[in-house]
Amino acid sequence: LALISGRKEQFINQILPAILIVKFELDLQFKKVSYLIRKEQKGFRLNRKEKKYLNHLLQQYKEERASDLLIRLKAHPASLVLAQAAVESGGGQSKFALEGNNLFGIWSTPNDPNKMVASYSRGTQNIYVKKYSSVSESIEHYFLTIGRNHAYKSFRLKRFEEANVYQ
Repeated sequence: LALISGRKEQFINQILPAILIVKFELDLQFKKVSYLIRKEQKGFRLNRKEKKYLNHLLQQYKEERASDLLIRLKAHPASLVLAQAAVESGGGQSKFALEGNNLFGIWSTPNDPNKMVASYSRGTQNIYVKKYSSVSESIEHYFLTIGRNHAYKSFRLKRFEEANVYQ
């Protein structure tokens, strides 16, 4: 039991700082987008750099309206990210976590140069998972996936409305 607790503690110590950094960066983006929305609402024009920044995020998150972008950028609690990373990666011990820093089992495409072949397939087609250069990159892509994939729409709405992680 002490070995299991030690592994859990090691996993948390390795992953939590990266989660907190990514969440901090997302929070900065959220605040900047909020500021730009308020600026426009007050009748001020965005400068070229601000427009470029906003358009980049709109494109990245596959969104049309800046106000809806806020829903996509809002991060959920670190405890939830940590729990999902632990489950998806076997506490950081899965092949994908160890060899590719992929904590969430995020899939990739055959054309992606940063991919790993999974040990299972769909019929005759190989399944690929994304290989990341760092744990932080994996966490950033996780938040991007949650933020733009249609499958997570109701989750995004709930996390935007409710701070309670149990909801």
